[in-house]
Amino acid sequence: MATVTIRLDDNTREELEEFARTRGVTLSDLLRDQIDALLGRHVPIRADVPRALSFQQRQVLALQYEILALLHADDEYELQHNHTMAEVLREGYAGEYGTVFGAMQPEMSRSECKLLWDILDMFRMLSASIDRLSADDRGALGKDNEGRLRFGGFDLNDSREGRRHLVGTDRWTEIKSRLAEIGDNGNSHSPRLSSYERMLAVYMPIHEDSTRGKRGHSMDAWLLTVSELKQIAEAWAWPGRG
Repeated sequence: MATVTIRLDDNTREELEEFARTRGVTLSDLLRDQIDALLGRHVPIRADVPRALSFQQRQVLALQYEILALLHADDEYELQHNHTMAEVLREGYAGEYGTVFGAMQPEMSRSECKLLWDILDMFRMLSASIDRLSADDRGALGKDNEGRLRFGGFDLNDSREGRRHLVGTDRWTEIKSRLAEIGDNGNSHSPRLSSYERMLAVYMPIHEDSTRGKRGHSMDAWLLTVSELKQIAEAWAWPGRG
C-alpha cells in the first residue's frame, strides 16, 4: 500500500484527530474514507465503467450521441435515449456513466478469443470428418458419440460461457447453421465449455500432426479416423463418468 504525506497546520491536525476519535477510528482511516468518498467509491458502479472522463472525451462522445439522435429522429425512444446520453456526457454526470457504457461488455482477452476459435475450428473438422465416414464407420462411431462431436452451443446463462458468441464473419458458416438446429441462439442451457476444453486437449495433438504433414499430404489427411473421433468423444464426460 502506498504512503502519501500531507502537511497540515497544528489546529487542523488536532481537529481531525478529535473528529476521528468521536467516530472511533484512526486519523488514517478517517482520511481514507474521505478519499473514497471524494472518488465516488461508495456509489455502486460497474468496475470497468470509467469514473471520470476528460473534457475532450465527453465532447466527442456527446457529439456522437447527437449524431445518433439525428439518424434516429423517427424513433421516439432512440431519439430520447441518445439526447439523454449526450446530456449526461455534456454535463459530466459521472454517476450516470454506467448507463452510457452499460451496453458495452468487458473485453475478452486474446487467449479467451483463441480458445473460442480453436473450439469452433475443432467442431468444423469433427463434423467434416463424420460426414465423410462410410456407413459402416459411422455405425461403429455410434449415435451418442456423434452427438457429442457435433457443436452443441454454449450456456448463455453461465457467466463463464455467456459471452462466447460467434463473431460476425464468414469464418464458421457451417457452425452458424448449427445454431438454428440447437435453437435459442445456440443456448445449450447447460455448461459445455469444460467438455469442449477436454475434447480440445485430445484433438489438438492430432490436428498439429496433420498441419506438420505427419499424416501425409493428401487432401484428406486432415480427416479424423473413427478411432480418433471416439477418443475425442470420450473426453466429453468428466474422467470416470459416462
